Parts: sequence; C-alpha cells; structure tokens
Amino acid sequence: MGFFGFGKKKDVKQEITSEIAVSALAYRFELGETNSRLCGHAAVEIVYLLLHLVDREAFKIFGPTRRNEAFDEISVTAIYDYASALFKPGTAANIVNSVSKQMYADMNDRQSIYAACKSISGEDVWPGRGTMVFACDYYIHRALERTDRTDVDGVLRGEQDVTAANSDAFPDPDNTLKLSLYVLYSMSKLRIPEKLRKLV
Repeated sequence: MGFFGFGKKKDVKQEITSEIAVSALAYRFELGETNSRLCGHAAVEIVYLLLHLVDREAFKIFGPTRRNEAFDEISVTAIYDYASALFKPGTAANIVNSVSKQMYADMNDRQSIYAACKSISGEDVWPGRGTMVFACDYYIHRALERTDRTDVDGVLRGEQDVTAANSDAFPDPDNTLKLSLYVLYSMSKLRIPEKLRKLV
C-alpha cells in the first residue's frame, strides 16, 4: 500500500471514531439529566452500541482476521476520544487512560449481549426484548442509577419476557422509542458500510 492509500484509510477510521464520539456526546442533551457524571456514564452506551454495529459490519466486509484489526483500532480510538471529551483540557493522561480502559472493558461486556440480539430495533413500533436498542436503553437506565438490577440478561437477549417481577429494571417504552430514533439517525449519518468499504 502506498503512503497516500495508508493516509486515506487512516482518515476514514478517524472519521468513523469522531462521529461515534460526537453522537454519544450529543446524546447527553437528550437525557434530561443534570448530573454530568451520570450523563457521561449513560451516553457512552451510545458509543458501545455504535461500535458493535461497526463490528458486525466489519465482519461481513473483512472476515474475522481483518475485522479484528480494523475494529480494535476504531474501538480504542472512539472510546479514548469520548473519554477525553469528558475531562477538562490539561487533565492528566493517566486519568483519561484509566477511564478509557474501564470503558473498553465495559464495551466488551456489552458485546456478548448485543451479539445475541436478532436486530437493532425490531419490527414493532417500540423496540422490545431481544433488540439492541432495548438492551442499550436498559444500560442507559442503569447508568443513570434508575435501577440497580443486573439479573436481566435473559430479557436483553430475548430469551425471557419482561414480567411484573423484573419490569422495574427497564425504562418507559417511550424512552426506548426515542432512543431507537436517535440510534437510527446516528447510523444514517455514520454510514458504516460505506465507510468501512473504503478500508478494503
């Protein structure tokens, strides 16, 4: 690969990572939450979901080996960009690195749940159990400290139903619908397949 080809691919990756971070940072204003710490924890869930969608598409386009290379670089950079934006300029690099490392671990935890989901938002008006948006909204709900339940993986994967006994773990369906619209809008702006094909 020539130098200019390498440079163009680097630019495409940076464009993907920047847009993912910006989508998540913008989502903070949709949350209706004044606590900036909680907003930061909640909005990073948008990063994790969009990265999972990048991962799925990268697998289709590149296959398993090249997918790992592309996804690893994009995910590390997107998470670092988001984490950096949460801190004031001049914050020590070791602090940003520590937060980024934890976020990366959290993203890996999300991957197994999202991988089990059959679709992004499903076919119904309100995304239900077994969709990525439903799972993402649960994680946002938890990050905002509106539930402390961590025993609903079966519902997130679509293997179990929402019941009277576990319904307190999930946000109002209207919130999930709003999140679905935001995610679909972010995906349309990001144009993941188009950009990843430029890396072939």
